[in-house]
Amino acid sequence: MDQITIKSSSSMPEQDFAKIKLFNERNKILVSHWESLDIKFPSSQAVSRDDRGKVSGDSVNVGEHVYKGLLLDFRLFTSNDEPTYFYVITNIVGRYFRDSRVVSILNDLKTKWQEAGLLNDFCGYSADEVIDILFNSKYFHLKEEKKNKLHEEMKAKVSDKLITDILLNSVYDRMRVINHLSLFTKNLTASNQEIELPKLWVDELVAKEKQYELTKIRRELDLAQKKELLNRVEIHDEFNRTKSFSKEIINRVTHLLFGHCILTSNPIT
Repeated sequence: MDQITIKSSSSMPEQDFAKIKLFNERNKILVSHWESLDIKFPSSQAVSRDDRGKVSGDSVNVGEHVYKGLLLDFRLFTSNDEPTYFYVITNIVGRYFRDSRVVSILNDLKTKWQEAGLLNDFCGYSADEVIDILFNSKYFHLKEEKKNKLHEEMKAKVSDKLITDILLNSVYDRMRVINHLSLFTKNLTASNQEIELPKLWVDELVAKEKQYELTKIRRELDLAQKKELLNRVEIHDEFNRTKSFSKEIINRVTHLLFGHCILTSNPIT
C-alpha cells in the first residue's frame, strides 16, 4: 500500500517518544492476546426486544475467566491515568504533526473511537458507558456503589449474554482504532521524526471532507435563499399593510377636507 511520509512540525521531546513507544509495545501485546482467544467479531447474531423493552441475544462462546485478562490489557488504553491512554497519544501526535492530513486522520480515529460498538445504539448505551459501568462494577472496582447500581439498571434493559457481547464489540472496535494509530506511529523515534499515513485512507478522507464542505455550502445557500424569500414575503406584507393604512389615512383626510369645503361654501344663515 502506498504511504505518505509526513515530517513533524516541531521537535518532539524524549518523554513523548517514550509514551508512543510504550503505546506501540502494549498494542502488540493486546493484539496478540486477542488473537490467542480466537473471538469471532464483529458479531452477526440476531437480537430481539420483548414487550417490556428488554433487549436479548446470544453472545460469543467465551468464558469470563478467559477474556478478563484481555480487558486488563485493553484498560491501559482507556484509563486517563495511563500514559498510553488513547487521547494522550492522539494529542501528542496532533501537537507535533500539524499537517492537515494528519489532523483529518486523527479526527477520523476519534470519531471511530466514539462510535465503537455494533449494538450499542440499539441497546441504548455508548461504548464509554458500557466500558465504564462494567469495568467499575463487574470486572475491576467492585465496590463502586454508583456503578453497581448502573450495572443493575443495565441488566434490566439488556440480557446478561448480550451485555458481554456489546462489551466485547466495543473492545474490538476500539482495538482496531488503537492498532491503526499504532501503524503510523510505530517507526517514530527521536532520530526519525516522521510518520507514514496510508495514501488511500488520506485520499478517502480528503474526498469526504470536500463533499462535506460542498454539502455545507449548499445547505447555507439554501437557508440564505429561504431567508431571502421570507424577507421578501415579510416586506411585501408590510408594504401592503402600510399601503392599506395610507389609503385609510388619505380617505379620512379627504373626507375631512371635503366636509370642510362644504361647510365653508354653504354657511348657515
